[in-house]
Amino acid sequence: MIFNYKLVFEKIESSLMRNLNIPPEEFKKRIAPFKEIKYWDFRNRTDKNIFWVLSYVVFFGQNDPAYLIERKFNEINKLLCDGAEKGWIGWEVDFNRLNNLSTPEKNKFITEEFKLGRWGSIKDTDFYGNKISGVNRYLKWIIENASTFSDVIRRHNNSFREYIKEKIRVKDLKELDLFEYDYRHPTLNSLFKDIRSEFSGFGDKTTYHFLGDLGFNVNKPDSVVCRILNRFGLIDSERDQENALIQIKKFAEETGNITRYIDIIFVKYGQKGDSPIFGTKSGICSPDPKCSMCAAKQYCNYSR
Repeated sequence: MIFNYKLVFEKIESSLMRNLNIPPEEFKKRIAPFKEIKYWDFRNRTDKNIFWVLSYVVFFGQNDPAYLIERKFNEINKLLCDGAEKGWIGWEVDFNRLNNLSTPEKNKFITEEFKLGRWGSIKDTDFYGNKISGVNRYLKWIIENASTFSDVIRRHNNSFREYIKEKIRVKDLKELDLFEYDYRHPTLNSLFKDIRSEFSGFGDKTTYHFLGDLGFNVNKPDSVVCRILNRFGLIDSERDQENALIQIKKFAEETGNITRYIDIIFVKYGQKGDSPIFGTKSGICSPDPKCSMCAAKQYCNYSR
């Protein structure tokens, strides 16, 4: 039987809309930016805002539950950002300020400034090279990335946009069609590999998350997305990230959405814990699924 991507996605959306802590219209308002590539377009962002994206994705790219991070999201932004909240494309982090901290200030920053509990702190080296306990691994990566980011833009006319322009080999960024740059695009793959190797805390998922939140037509194939795709029989295992990218692209093509929107709907459909940012309840297709609430269960191998 041919898998009906459009119908299944519509049923997932409808089920998600019935599993909210907020009115459906408010949820639609919060989720609306994820439908628009132009909203995330890096060409409309400052370098400080791009560094904010580079910073928050490291929190979501690990194995820690996303709902725990979402609960701390405002505190994270208050610590890192300069000025008041302006929305997803308005937050800014002064990477030069972080890069210019003295070594004692950096050590204080990674051990005392922001307590995340057991899930955020590990035994690691401080900036003197001493092995200590209670290091906030995310903040350490952000400090390290502030130095890397400063160096990258210094080598590219003081602009991260110029760095991207060089890596994806375009003459004029104004003519760039972000929708064409999916996971199969050769020069985007070159940018992907460079970012992955340059920045601390960046694996495949985090790098795709970063590029997607800069407007490129890619998504992060995290464990939640892979779990749902595997349950529908679309990938062979929950670790099959390569084919997960293919399947999310197929959902996007069949529904007329961008991959970033497909990704966020799947994530909220299967994510454990309530989401304070998006207003969703603990996911329907969670590790312990609520199949009776799923309008797409007849297409799912797991529920049969």
